[in-house]
Amino acid sequence: MLQNHIFHHESGQDFAIHVAEQTQPERIAKHKILEQLLRDEGSLNSLRSQVVSRMNLAQAEDLPAVLDSLTSERALLRSVRVQHVNRRLSLSQIEIPYAAFKSAQRYQDGNALAYLSDISRLNTFEIHPLPKTYFWGLSAQGDTRRAVVGITNDLERYLSTRLAINFQKNGLGLDQASLTGRMFVEKNILAVSKLGRIDSFSDGFQLSAYQLMPAAEAFWAAHLYAASPKRCARCRNTGVTFEQAGFSRNWDMSVSKAIRFEETEHILHPFLLISARKRLSKKVSLEAFSGLQLKRDAEASFGFTLKLLDTTLKDPARPKQTESFIEIFSNSAMMPLTEEDRSAYFENTPSFLKRTWADYMRF
Repeated sequence: MLQNHIFHHESGQDFAIHVAEQTQPERIAKHKILEQLLRDEGSLNSLRSQVVSRMNLAQAEDLPAVLDSLTSERALLRSVRVQHVNRRLSLSQIEIPYAAFKSAQRYQDGNALAYLSDISRLNTFEIHPLPKTYFWGLSAQGDTRRAVVGITNDLERYLSTRLAINFQKNGLGLDQASLTGRMFVEKNILAVSKLGRIDSFSDGFQLSAYQLMPAAEAFWAAHLYAASPKRCARCRNTGVTFEQAGFSRNWDMSVSKAIRFEETEHILHPFLLISARKRLSKKVSLEAFSGLQLKRDAEASFGFTLKLLDTTLKDPARPKQTESFIEIFSNSAMMPLTEEDRSAYFENTPSFLKRTWADYMRF
Protein backbone atom coordinates (compact mmCIF):
# COMPACT_ATOMS: atom_id res chain seq x y z
CA MET A 1 0.00 0.00 0.00
CA LEU A 2 1.34 3.43 -0.93
CA GLN A 3 0.91 6.76 0.88
CA ASN A 4 1.42 10.24 -0.57
CA HIS A 5 3.51 12.65 1.52
CA ILE A 6 3.88 16.30 0.56
CA PHE A 7 6.56 18.37 2.30
CA HIS A 8 6.36 22.17 2.08
CA HIS A 9 9.60 24.09 2.05
CA GLU A 10 9.93 27.88 2.56
CA SER A 11 11.48 28.21 -0.89
CA GLY A 12 8.04 27.60 -2.32
CA GLN A 13 8.81 24.09 -3.55
CA ASP A 14 6.67 21.13 -2.59
CA PHE A 15 8.38 17.77 -2.36
CA ALA A 16 5.91 14.97 -3.08
CA ILE A 17 7.08 11.44 -2.23
CA HIS A 18 5.15 8.20 -2.66
CA VAL A 19 6.09 6.14 0.40
CA ALA A 20 5.41 2.44 0.84
CA GLU A 21 4.43 1.24 4.27
CA GLN A 22 7.32 -1.24 4.40
CA THR A 23 10.34 -0.13 6.49
CA GLN A 24 13.03 -0.14 3.80
CA PRO A 25 11.19 1.99 1.15
CA GLU A 26 10.19 4.45 3.89
CA ARG A 27 13.82 4.86 4.93
CA ILE A 28 14.82 5.46 1.31
CA ALA A 29 12.09 8.08 0.93
CA LYS A 30 13.32 9.99 4.01
CA HIS A 31 16.87 10.01 2.64
CA LYS A 32 15.58 11.42 -0.65
CA ILE A 33 13.74 14.21 1.18
CA LEU A 34 16.83 15.21 3.16
CA GLU A 35 18.97 15.05 0.05
CA GLN A 36 16.67 17.49 -1.79
CA LEU A 37 16.53 19.92 1.15
CA LEU A 38 20.30 19.94 1.63
CA ARG A 39 20.96 20.79 -2.02
CA ASP A 40 20.04 24.38 -1.10
CA GLU A 41 22.80 25.55 1.26
CA GLY A 42 21.47 26.17 4.74
CA SER A 43 17.87 25.37 3.84
CA LEU A 44 17.45 22.65 6.47
CA ASN A 45 18.88 24.88 9.18
CA SER A 46 16.61 27.73 8.07
CA LEU A 47 13.62 25.40 8.00
CA ARG A 48 14.14 24.53 11.66
CA SER A 49 15.38 27.81 13.11
CA GLN A 50 13.70 30.73 11.34
CA VAL A 51 10.19 32.16 11.42
CA VAL A 52 9.04 34.08 8.33
CA SER A 53 6.20 36.61 8.38
CA ARG A 54 4.79 39.19 5.95
CA MET A 55 3.31 42.47 7.16
CA ASN A 56 3.12 46.20 6.45
CA LEU A 57 5.74 47.74 8.74
CA ALA A 58 4.77 51.25 7.61
CA GLN A 59 1.46 50.78 9.44
CA ALA A 60 2.56 48.38 12.21
CA GLU A 61 1.42 49.48 15.67
CA ASP A 62 3.18 46.96 17.95
CA LEU A 63 5.67 44.76 16.09
CA PRO A 64 7.35 43.34 19.25
CA ALA A 65 4.00 41.95 20.43
CA VAL A 66 3.39 40.37 17.00
CA LEU A 67 6.87 38.80 16.97
CA ASP A 68 6.41 37.55 20.52
CA SER A 69 3.19 35.73 19.57
CA LEU A 70 4.87 34.20 16.50
CA THR A 71 7.82 32.86 18.48
CA SER A 72 6.17 31.94 21.77
CA GLU A 73 6.04 28.20 21.05
CA ARG A 74 9.28 27.82 19.10
CA ALA A 75 12.42 26.23 20.55
CA LEU A 76 16.01 26.70 19.34
CA LEU A 77 14.96 29.64 17.19
CA ARG A 78 17.79 31.45 15.42
CA SER A 79 16.05 34.45 13.84
CA VAL A 80 12.80 35.99 12.68
CA ARG A 81 12.51 37.30 9.11
CA VAL A 82 9.84 39.93 8.46
CA GLN A 83 9.05 40.69 4.82
CA HIS A 84 7.71 44.21 4.39
CA VAL A 85 4.60 44.48 2.16
CA ASN A 86 3.24 47.95 1.48
CA ARG A 87 0.47 48.71 -1.05
CA ARG A 88 1.03 45.39 -2.85
CA LEU A 89 4.80 45.78 -3.30
CA SER A 90 7.38 43.85 -1.32
CA LEU A 91 10.98 44.96 -1.88
CA SER A 92 12.62 44.74 1.56
CA GLN A 93 12.97 42.52 4.61
CA ILE A 94 14.34 42.49 8.15
CA GLU A 95 16.10 39.53 9.74
CA ILE A 96 16.02 39.87 13.53
CA PRO A 97 18.25 37.63 15.74
CA TYR A 98 15.95 35.88 18.20
CA ALA A 99 18.34 36.09 21.18
CA ALA A 100 18.87 39.83 20.62
CA PHE A 101 15.11 40.35 20.29
CA LYS A 102 14.43 38.62 23.62
CA SER A 103 17.16 40.72 25.24
CA ALA A 104 15.66 43.93 23.86
CA GLN A 105 12.26 42.80 25.07
CA ARG A 106 13.65 42.10 28.55
CA TYR A 107 15.26 45.55 28.87
CA GLN A 108 12.54 47.39 26.90
CA ASP A 109 15.14 48.94 24.58
CA GLY A 110 15.34 48.35 20.84
CA ASN A 111 18.31 50.61 19.98
CA ALA A 112 20.92 47.85 19.99
CA LEU A 113 18.54 45.55 18.13
CA ALA A 114 18.49 48.00 15.21
CA TYR A 115 22.24 47.46 14.69
CA LEU A 116 22.09 43.70 15.17
CA SER A 117 19.22 43.21 12.71
CA ASP A 118 19.85 42.84 9.00
CA ILE A 119 17.68 45.15 6.87
CA SER A 120 18.10 44.37 3.18
CA ARG A 121 16.35 44.25 -0.19
CA LEU A 122 14.72 41.06 -1.39
CA ASN A 123 16.57 39.07 -4.00
CA THR A 124 13.33 38.88 -5.98
CA PHE A 125 10.76 41.66 -5.71
CA GLU A 126 7.20 40.48 -5.13
CA ILE A 127 3.60 41.66 -5.52
CA HIS A 128 0.89 40.65 -3.05
CA PRO A 129 -2.86 41.36 -3.15
CA LEU A 130 -4.35 44.09 -0.99
CA PRO A 131 -7.47 43.80 1.16
CA LYS A 132 -10.48 45.68 -0.18
CA THR A 133 -9.93 49.42 0.08
CA TYR A 134 -12.88 51.78 0.51
CA PHE A 135 -12.06 55.40 -0.30
CA TRP A 136 -13.87 58.71 -0.23
CA GLY A 137 -12.94 62.35 -0.41
CA LEU A 138 -13.53 65.87 -1.66
CA SER A 139 -11.97 67.24 -4.84
CA ALA A 140 -11.75 70.72 -6.35
CA GLN A 141 -10.12 71.11 -9.78
CA GLY A 142 -10.54 74.58 -11.21
CA ASP A 143 -14.28 75.29 -11.31
CA THR A 144 -15.18 71.63 -10.77
CA ARG A 145 -16.24 70.52 -7.30
CA ARG A 146 -17.15 66.96 -6.46
CA ALA A 147 -17.34 64.35 -3.73
CA VAL A 148 -15.98 60.89 -4.58
CA VAL A 149 -16.81 57.47 -3.12
CA GLY A 150 -15.30 54.22 -4.38
CA ILE A 151 -13.72 50.81 -3.82
CA THR A 152 -10.51 49.10 -4.93
CA ASN A 153 -10.63 45.32 -5.12
CA ASP A 154 -7.73 43.00 -5.97
CA LEU A 155 -8.93 40.08 -8.09
CA GLU A 156 -5.63 38.29 -7.57
CA ARG A 157 -1.96 39.10 -7.08
CA TYR A 158 -1.40 40.98 -10.33
CA LEU A 159 -4.86 42.34 -11.17
CA SER A 160 -7.08 44.90 -9.43
CA THR A 161 -10.21 46.92 -10.17
CA ARG A 162 -11.13 50.44 -9.10
CA LEU A 163 -14.67 51.79 -9.21
CA ALA A 164 -15.84 55.21 -8.00
CA ILE A 165 -18.77 57.55 -8.42
CA ASN A 166 -18.85 61.31 -7.91
CA PHE A 167 -21.46 63.73 -6.67
CA GLN A 168 -21.57 67.15 -8.34
CA LYS A 169 -24.08 69.98 -8.47
CA ASN A 170 -25.43 68.58 -11.75
CA GLY A 171 -25.95 65.11 -10.29
CA LEU A 172 -24.33 61.69 -9.98
CA GLY A 173 -21.58 60.57 -12.36
CA LEU A 174 -18.98 57.86 -13.01
CA ASP A 175 -15.65 59.04 -11.65
CA GLN A 176 -13.42 55.98 -12.12
CA ALA A 177 -13.88 52.49 -13.56
CA SER A 178 -10.57 50.86 -14.39
CA LEU A 179 -8.71 47.56 -14.50
CA THR A 180 -5.05 47.64 -13.40
CA GLY A 181 -2.35 45.04 -13.94
CA ARG A 182 1.06 44.99 -12.24
CA MET A 183 4.04 42.71 -12.71
CA PHE A 184 7.82 42.70 -12.60
CA VAL A 185 9.03 42.08 -16.14
CA GLU A 186 12.68 42.18 -15.03
CA LYS A 187 14.33 42.12 -11.63
CA ASN A 188 14.05 45.91 -11.14
CA ILE A 189 11.44 46.87 -13.72
CA LEU A 190 7.82 47.21 -12.65
CA ALA A 191 5.19 47.41 -15.41
CA VAL A 192 1.75 48.89 -14.62
CA SER A 193 -1.11 48.98 -17.11
CA LYS A 194 -4.51 50.65 -16.67
CA LEU A 195 -7.57 50.40 -18.84
CA GLY A 196 -10.85 52.32 -18.57
CA ARG A 197 -11.84 55.50 -16.74
CA ILE A 198 -8.53 56.03 -14.95
CA ASP A 199 -9.66 59.30 -13.37
CA SER A 200 -12.15 62.06 -14.03
CA PHE A 201 -10.14 63.36 -17.00
CA SER A 202 -8.52 60.19 -18.37
CA ASP A 203 -10.60 57.71 -20.34
CA GLY A 204 -8.39 55.22 -22.18
CA PHE A 205 -5.28 53.09 -21.73
CA GLN A 206 -2.09 53.88 -19.80
CA LEU A 207 1.12 51.86 -19.69
CA SER A 208 3.87 52.71 -17.20
CA ALA A 209 7.33 51.23 -16.69
CA TYR A 210 9.39 51.91 -13.55
CA GLN A 211 13.14 51.28 -13.38
CA LEU A 212 13.56 50.85 -9.62
CA MET A 213 16.81 51.64 -7.79
CA PRO A 214 16.15 50.83 -4.10
CA ALA A 215 19.74 51.43 -2.94
CA ALA A 216 19.61 55.01 -4.24
CA GLU A 217 15.93 55.47 -3.28
CA ALA A 218 15.15 56.60 -6.81
CA PHE A 219 13.52 55.48 -10.04
CA TRP A 220 13.12 56.40 -13.68
CA ALA A 221 9.74 55.96 -15.33
CA ALA A 222 7.95 56.34 -18.64
CA HIS A 223 4.17 56.65 -18.98
CA LEU A 224 2.31 56.22 -22.27
CA TYR A 225 -1.35 57.25 -22.43
CA ALA A 226 -3.84 56.81 -25.27
CA ALA A 227 -7.40 58.09 -24.98
CA SER A 228 -10.26 55.86 -26.06
CA PRO A 229 -12.11 56.86 -29.28
CA LYS A 230 -15.26 57.57 -27.27
CA ARG A 231 -13.59 59.43 -24.46
CA CYS A 232 -15.39 61.93 -22.28
CA ALA A 233 -15.61 65.55 -23.44
CA ARG A 234 -13.03 66.79 -20.89
CA CYS A 235 -10.68 63.82 -21.15
CA ARG A 236 -7.02 64.06 -22.10
CA ASN A 237 -5.72 63.03 -25.50
CA THR A 238 -2.66 60.95 -26.30
CA GLY A 239 0.39 61.71 -24.17
CA VAL A 240 3.79 60.47 -23.07
CA THR A 241 5.57 61.33 -19.82
CA PHE A 242 9.20 60.83 -18.78
CA GLU A 243 9.82 60.98 -15.05
CA GLN A 244 12.66 60.85 -12.55
CA ALA A 245 11.98 60.59 -8.82
CA GLY A 246 14.08 60.30 -5.72
CA PHE A 247 13.97 60.62 -1.96
CA SER A 248 15.51 63.71 -0.36
CA ARG A 249 16.88 62.87 3.08
CA ASN A 250 17.48 66.57 3.83
CA TRP A 251 13.79 67.37 3.32
CA ASP A 252 12.53 63.92 4.35
CA MET A 253 10.26 63.69 1.31
CA SER A 254 10.13 62.17 -2.17
CA VAL A 255 10.33 64.49 -5.18
CA SER A 256 9.27 63.68 -8.76
CA LYS A 257 10.24 65.69 -11.84
CA ALA A 258 8.73 64.97 -15.23
CA ILE A 259 8.22 66.30 -18.71
CA ARG A 260 4.99 65.42 -20.50
CA PHE A 261 3.96 65.77 -24.13
CA GLU A 262 0.23 65.77 -24.88
CA GLU A 263 -1.43 65.90 -28.29
CA THR A 264 -4.61 67.92 -28.75
CA GLU A 265 -6.11 68.39 -32.21
CA HIS A 266 -2.75 67.48 -33.84
CA ILE A 267 -0.87 70.03 -31.74
CA LEU A 268 1.84 68.85 -29.32
CA HIS A 269 1.88 70.57 -25.95
CA PRO A 270 4.91 70.14 -23.63
CA PHE A 271 4.46 70.35 -19.84
CA LEU A 272 6.93 70.49 -16.96
CA LEU A 273 5.65 68.74 -13.81
CA ILE A 274 6.95 68.59 -10.25
CA SER A 275 5.46 66.66 -7.35
CA ALA A 276 6.64 66.35 -3.73
CA ARG A 277 5.23 63.92 -1.16
CA LYS A 278 5.85 63.95 2.58
CA ARG A 279 4.80 61.28 5.07
CA LEU A 280 3.46 63.21 8.07
CA SER A 281 2.67 60.14 10.17
CA LYS A 282 1.90 56.44 9.78
CA LYS A 283 -1.51 57.25 8.35
CA VAL A 284 -1.28 60.80 6.97
CA SER A 285 0.60 62.02 3.88
CA LEU A 286 0.70 65.35 2.04
CA GLU A 287 1.49 65.67 -1.67
CA ALA A 288 2.04 69.00 -3.41
CA PHE A 289 1.99 69.45 -7.18
CA SER A 290 3.04 72.12 -9.66
CA GLY A 291 2.89 72.16 -13.44
CA LEU A 292 3.80 74.58 -16.22
CA GLN A 293 2.91 74.46 -19.90
CA LEU A 294 6.02 75.34 -21.90
CA LYS A 295 4.78 78.16 -24.14
CA ARG A 296 4.83 81.96 -24.16
CA ASP A 297 1.54 82.64 -22.42
CA ALA A 298 1.96 79.65 -20.15
CA GLU A 299 -0.37 79.27 -17.19
CA ALA A 300 0.95 77.46 -14.15
CA SER A 301 -1.06 74.83 -12.32
CA PHE A 302 -0.62 73.90 -8.70
CA GLY A 303 -2.37 71.99 -5.98
CA PHE A 304 -2.10 69.51 -3.14
CA THR A 305 -3.58 66.24 -1.89
CA LEU A 306 -3.96 65.30 1.77
CA LYS A 307 -4.56 61.57 2.42
CA LEU A 308 -5.47 59.53 5.47
CA LEU A 309 -4.91 55.77 5.11
CA ASP A 310 -6.16 53.38 7.78
CA THR A 311 -5.02 49.76 7.37
CA THR A 312 -6.07 48.56 10.82
CA LEU A 313 -7.76 45.16 10.40
CA LYS A 314 -10.75 45.29 12.73
CA ASP A 315 -12.05 41.92 11.53
CA PRO A 316 -9.27 39.50 10.39
CA ALA A 317 -11.88 37.27 8.76
CA ARG A 318 -12.95 40.12 6.45
CA PRO A 319 -9.84 42.29 5.98
CA LYS A 320 -10.33 45.78 4.58
CA GLN A 321 -8.76 49.21 4.75
CA THR A 322 -10.03 52.74 4.26
CA GLU A 323 -8.61 55.87 2.64
CA SER A 324 -9.94 59.42 2.79
CA PHE A 325 -8.56 62.45 0.96
CA ILE A 326 -8.91 66.13 0.18
CA GLU A 327 -7.43 67.45 -3.07
CA ILE A 328 -7.37 70.97 -4.48
CA PHE A 329 -5.92 71.94 -7.88
CA SER A 330 -5.97 75.35 -9.51
CA ASN A 331 -7.22 73.92 -12.82
CA SER A 332 -7.87 70.63 -14.60
CA ALA A 333 -5.73 71.33 -17.68
CA MET A 334 -2.77 69.30 -16.36
CA MET A 335 -3.11 66.03 -14.53
CA PRO A 336 -0.76 65.84 -11.52
CA LEU A 337 1.84 63.18 -10.77
CA THR A 338 -0.25 61.34 -8.19
CA GLU A 339 0.12 57.56 -8.33
CA GLU A 340 -0.27 55.01 -5.56
CA ASP A 341 2.53 52.83 -6.95
CA ARG A 342 4.89 55.79 -6.57
CA SER A 343 4.22 56.28 -2.85
CA ALA A 344 4.31 52.53 -2.26
CA TYR A 345 7.83 52.37 -3.68
CA PHE A 346 9.34 55.05 -1.45
CA GLU A 347 7.85 53.37 1.63
CA ASN A 348 9.33 50.02 0.63
CA THR A 349 13.09 50.51 0.50
CA PRO A 350 15.60 49.24 3.10
CA SER A 351 16.48 52.87 3.88
CA PHE A 352 12.83 53.59 4.73
CA LEU A 353 12.77 50.67 7.18
CA LYS A 354 15.96 51.95 8.82
CA ARG A 355 14.62 55.52 9.13
CA THR A 356 11.32 54.42 10.65
CA TRP A 357 12.70 51.68 12.93
CA ALA A 358 11.59 53.49 16.08
CA ASP A 359 8.03 53.83 14.73
CA TYR A 360 7.29 50.10 14.51
CA MET A 361 9.83 48.56 16.93
CA ARG A 362 8.53 50.00 20.20
CA PHE A 363 9.07 48.07 23.43
